Amino acid sequence: MHLLSLRTQAVQRAGKPRQCPGAQPVNSRFVADLLFKTAAYSSLVSARRAARLILERLAEHRWFVSCGIHEGGSGADRSRRITIAINRLGQWHLKLRGNGSLWDITGPDGRRIYPARPHETSPGQLHSQYKYNPLP
Repeated sequence: MHLLSLRTQAVQRAGKPRQCPGAQPVNSRFVADLLFKTAAYSSLVSARRAARLILERLAEHRWFVSCGIHEGGSGADRSRRITIAINRLGQWHLKLRGNGSLWDITGPDGRRIYPARPHETSPGQLHSQYKYNPLP
């Protein structure tokens, strides 16, 4: 399916965003646009593939933004992120660069959907080099 159609369907399937203390609120259109732009234009192959995969799932399932833009809270990974909840598939973290572009997506267990190449990792981040695709 074409990316623009996936984006439109994802927005239609979205529920009302939740408010999270200390987070910058974002809506479903913002998230769908972020995934669309990443899937279409990112120079990071892993980010393009992951964004398309998540966009496909958002077009298929009910979902909502469970926490807007906030700083990560576990271990050394303090990157800014948006948390989304996809019905029956759990919560996902869309990790952002300083300029607001998407560079990584992690699943409910904290593992990455697709591994980044060494030059694609964020400064200070250590990532395993394995393929992980938990989505049906």
